[in-house]
Amino acid sequence: MSTKTYELMNLIFQENDLVNCGYLLVEFANIAYKDKNRATIVKKFYERLYNWLINKFYFYSLLDSEKKNYFICDSNTGANRYLALFTPEKTSAAKSLNNIIKFGENLILQFTKPIGKLITESSIENILQFLEKEYLFTSKVFSKSEAIFILINNSHKIYNSECLILNNDEYNRNLFFLYHMKKKKSISPEAVFFHELGHALHAQYSGDVKKVPDDIINFLQVLCFPRLKQVDNEEQSELFADVLSVGLMYQTPYEKFDSYKTIHQNDKKEFKNIVEKIIESL
Repeated sequence: MSTKTYELMNLIFQENDLVNCGYLLVEFANIAYKDKNRATIVKKFYERLYNWLINKFYFYSLLDSEKKNYFICDSNTGANRYLALFTPEKTSAAKSLNNIIKFGENLILQFTKPIGKLITESSIENILQFLEKEYLFTSKVFSKSEAIFILINNSHKIYNSECLILNNDEYNRNLFFLYHMKKKKSISPEAVFFHELGHALHAQYSGDVKKVPDDIINFLQVLCFPRLKQVDNEEQSELFADVLSVGLMYQTPYEKFDSYKTIHQNDKKEFKNIVEKIIESL
């Protein structure tokens, strides 16, 4: 393995910016592709990925010292966690390198340098502690699938955050990718965080985050969303996450982050009632 390839591999796993990581992945794979020992290079790359990143990602204890069912990954390690989860699986040497190039190019296309704000670790911790005290939120919502909040030191060109739910025989995880806001003047990252908690609450309650239960759809349509049944399931789910986020913030110190100023207070009170009934049922 050439010195340049080894240096690039080190830089990839040390990088905390996904755009830079994308460029490094493309450069690494292009150089490795021309190397007569590319099979060995690919083997070493994936050994490094699996042993250093993926094993570390899954096997550090989320419940060690503080007995929590959630963990916060800071932005210094966020890019590493993202690589561990989304780098294409190893196949043949040539195909693996081509897939790595495409993956790197997608990172460059999807992400940009930080634009708006990023939620802080302390804000996440304070919000979760508050909701735990009020509702036993983390104990109930993350009882079956522990939550990992991953701060990414980039803005996404489309999303302010994303959620990935992993359910298999070995791991159950709610993974939340929290990005810098994609606009400088935007909703607060705290509001986005509450929205993601709304998705988590929905998923724990109904078992299917992609579909809102019919009784809730019927109630919300009569209450304040008369066209709710006319939109698709994805839009209904996103709106329901907003409803739950507003309900979680209503009449709390976090109400200042509620960006839905035009929704009537009586409706927000009903949103809070929905939240309380759902959590009580868990």
